[in-house]
Amino acid sequence: MRTLPIAPVVVGVAGAESMTTLKKLLRPLHPPEASPADCPQSPGRFVQTPEFGSMVVGTGPVRIGTDGAGNPRQGFHPSGDHGWLALKTHFDETPADDEGPFLVRGERLDRPGVIHIGSTPADRAPLLVLGNMHPTGRGRWQDLPYFTFVRTPGCYGWQIDGLDFSTTVVVRILPTYNP
Repeated sequence: MRTLPIAPVVVGVAGAESMTTLKKLLRPLHPPEASPADCPQSPGRFVQTPEFGSMVVGTGPVRIGTDGAGNPRQGFHPSGDHGWLALKTHFDETPADDEGPFLVRGERLDRPGVIHIGSTPADRAPLLVLGNMHPTGRGRWQDLPYFTFVRTPGCYGWQIDGLDFSTTVVVRILPTYNP
């Protein structure tokens, strides 16, 4: 079995069952090929409800929703975390999918670089979601708000593995802006 370099951050009730679930979800990474000139960005659409509006990127049962003036590609410097670009990242389960476990890992695709998923840049672990996502008011969409941190603009991807699916969401994060 492949092992993770560090233990995952677990959302939901952790225990022996969560490690069994992790073993089922831990598949090889399968990122698309990318270069600085060619980033195969995932399709997205704007979702608007009475409670929330967000760009949602990807086509799988779990998609990436972002804050940032509706543009999922813009990074910004969070206060106190100098040297990092942060993207408010919502992991959204689509209405057609029942709430189920999934594992999220990130990777820079166009050249070597770091991507951290968590509440601060110090969080480096993969994200294992066992449940307990927030209802959004967007039909039956479920939502888990988080952050993605990177050092420099470029082409980045998240691989999201569920019990019966594996999908990759790709975005090009652009230079810093002030919202």
